[in-house]
Amino acid sequence: MNSRLNRPLPKSHKKVLLYISMEGPKTKYEIEKGTRINHASIFEAIKNLNKLGAIKGKKIGTTRTGLPKTNFGLTFLGLGKALQITDVKNYNGIIQKWKHLEPILFGRWSYFKEKVGRKETERFFLQSVRWSFPSSRSEEMMEDFRSEAIVAHFAMFREEIFDSDPEIFPESGYEQSDKKLRRLKHVQVFEKWLEAFKNDPQLMEYVRGIIGDESRQATVMKKWVDFLKQKLPNQTDIKKEKKYNEIENGVNP
Repeated sequence: MNSRLNRPLPKSHKKVLLYISMEGPKTKYEIEKGTRINHASIFEAIKNLNKLGAIKGKKIGTTRTGLPKTNFGLTFLGLGKALQITDVKNYNGIIQKWKHLEPILFGRWSYFKEKVGRKETERFFLQSVRWSFPSSRSEEMMEDFRSEAIVAHFAMFREEIFDSDPEIFPESGYEQSDKKLRRLKHVQVFEKWLEAFKNDPQLMEYVRGIIGDESRQATVMKKWVDFLKQKLPNQTDIKKEKKYNEIENGVNP
């Protein structure tokens, strides 16, 4: 059911979600007054966003007529959806208001800005909510998001730096060309991220755990590839092995 959160939201639903994300928890009356959307549309948007798991109500008292008075705030899923549909210039205000929903990454928004700069921090979170954010509720959704976001971030730098020139690490010289200078810039930015991870013990421990998982997966994949290469050798390998066996057995090739 919650996979529907990946689908485009109606305009009124977007407006309600973004209003809550920027202003904080609000009642239906406050949302109606702040967005100037008619009562029926507000009721429908609140009902559907709540059903999708994007917002959650919390009773804060009763109205003058004795009805429950409820504040509606974002959930973790709702935060991701709000960031997906808003402009990146709004990230600072939204994340500062809702960072308590996910303390390891979102909770370090200000820390990342200080260590790597606002532009790089925005790029990380923009990429993370677009490509790594879950589309449905599950017990592991927050953990999966963190892991996938960091793995994708490292993969981006690997592609920008390492894949194009494996010899660039650790201290090879840089030619004064546009390509080399661009790569040098990526290296410098990546070093800032590594320092940010290293200087925060909790974050460092978390990232090291992810690296360990990736290492184990890489080991398993290598064994699998070696097995397939053994079972499905190419003709060159077969000829080399045949020639080697002939030499070993004293047969003149």
